[in-house]
Amino acid sequence: MKPTPINLKDIPRNKYRSRLEADWARHLEYHQAMSNYLWWAHEAIKFKIGANLWYIPDFVAQIPSGRLCCFEIKGPFSRYSGEIKFRAAVEKYPKITWIWVTRDEQGKWLSSSLPLPKKKKM
Repeated sequence: MKPTPINLKDIPRNKYRSRLEADWARHLEYHQAMSNYLWWAHEAIKFKIGANLWYIPDFVAQIPSGRLCCFEIKGPFSRYSGEIKFRAAVEKYPKITWIWVTRDEQGKWLSSSLPLPKKKKM
């Protein structure tokens, strides 16, 4: 099953759900300028992961080899349902590189594929 594309022109790059996402967008802009990515977009692809269940990664980018990378950007307190949807997408679409991104206390980007970081206690 192929992901359903969304028209990239309909997605403004200056409107994000969090400051963390806006910072990641600047990070992607930098890497695109350095030719590490051909293009990138915010919430541009919708993946079907169940009967009536969809997952939209925060960002998608294409590397020069043509492979797609999907990024899920999370702060220190993420919802468990988001992790479940992310894992489901990873399993259902193995030809895509899936990356879970967060930031440490010093502001350094941390990324990983599976397993996901353990939840912090509130």
